[in-house]
Amino acid sequence: MLISLLRKAKFLVGLLAASGCSCASAALTVGEDNRVTLPGGEECVVNPEFTPSGEWMLYMQFIGALSPVSQEPMVDMFIVEHDPATGEFLAEPQLVGQSTAGARPYLTEDEDGRIVMAGIDISNGAETMTLYSADPEVAPLDFQKLGLELEDTEGECLRSVFPYTTGTESHLWWLQGDSCRPGDTRYVELRHAVVENDQVTAQGLVERQAWSPQCNGNCSVGFLPMDLTYARWVLNVSSPILLFGTAPDPLNFGTPGNQTRDITLNEYRPDFDAVTAVDAGDAIVKVAPFGYSETEMVAGIDDQSSLGFWQRTSPTGPYELLQTFPIDFNQSSFDEPLPGQPVSEVASQEVFSLLLDGSLVNFAAFQLCESALRCFQFGLGEIWIASLSERYPQLEPISDNSVNDKTRNEPEPVVSPDQQTAWVYYSAWPENGLPTNSCNELRRTKLSVAPMALFRDGFEL
Repeated sequence: MLISLLRKAKFLVGLLAASGCSCASAALTVGEDNRVTLPGGEECVVNPEFTPSGEWMLYMQFIGALSPVSQEPMVDMFIVEHDPATGEFLAEPQLVGQSTAGARPYLTEDEDGRIVMAGIDISNGAETMTLYSADPEVAPLDFQKLGLELEDTEGECLRSVFPYTTGTESHLWWLQGDSCRPGDTRYVELRHAVVENDQVTAQGLVERQAWSPQCNGNCSVGFLPMDLTYARWVLNVSSPILLFGTAPDPLNFGTPGNQTRDITLNEYRPDFDAVTAVDAGDAIVKVAPFGYSETEMVAGIDDQSSLGFWQRTSPTGPYELLQTFPIDFNQSSFDEPLPGQPVSEVASQEVFSLLLDGSLVNFAAFQLCESALRCFQFGLGEIWIASLSERYPQLEPISDNSVNDKTRNEPEPVVSPDQQTAWVYYSAWPENGLPTNSCNELRRTKLSVAPMALFRDGFEL
């Protein structure tokens, strides 16, 4: 019997090769969803973020106090070493410092492999925009802190600070406005600064957004376009660009006659030029750029239960919607929305690449919310993945949703060096619980590239 099966397998492989078939021979398998305990026994982790290499994870813990400056919840920031090949954490977490929840540092790596972070530091009793850097080869990590002098920040709330480095320069973008809480602000500004040789050498306003003057301060609470899209650096291109959203009709945005929240996606280059990239037609939520050129990106589309894939064929041409991924609610713990009711919403997507059959294939890990109205309000959530390749179709949940009592959000994929494995981390806490008073579980699902089974005459070969 075994010899017969082997002969069948050999025959099929030879037949496929002779016919020039480009059929897929590998597939992505989904492992179990497990809770992660860090070395030293720590189990409560809020908003994990990883360096591009996947070798370091930064997270925060609420300390039950408010900043004396902005009255925002204060957090302790911790960093822990991670092995992207095995998914193991290698040492006990190390305290970096204190920040506020909305302006906690985000991290990256420079060309020499140094860890670079940017955010608001409040360890000295004041809120200071700070650039952190540390040599990962020195244990324990010794972060050097550089306080930055910025223009036009007096009385403003600064949040969402994201860095990237190139050569000797560090670039930062951040949001600032009259409130630290997205969805509860009258205006928000997107700002950019360049740091070189420990000095701010350039800084400027990229975009200012505000609710319509016609509202007279009485517009309903909601998210401005910049908070919906959540600006992102596109770094795997020759000239880095920053994608963000604006309103096609900014003077009337949010007024009773303009509630659709249509958003125009813009791109900004470090020379302080901003150009329109695409008119989305629907609000685009949390843009996630990806690919190997300036021609690809993926985004969740607001008010539709789908993930959209946009592409353009030239560095300055318009984006076009190529494909959407409608959710199969038979695989979800949520009921399919009824006509006329608020629908589930896709958000918080992150894109990663794995090697299948010798070619890199793009996948998106994303959050499916219970409803569009609760996506930003700690409602129930699920973590899904989608393949962005017609040759390797895949769309399914990867979180354990059998007990649907948790807010699951912020998926963070980490890819192994051989690009055969991805670890998708995310946060979870009880439904209607707040990050400030709940233990936020760190959870992880392993995705592995495996040979695809061949079937013939009822036998699996």
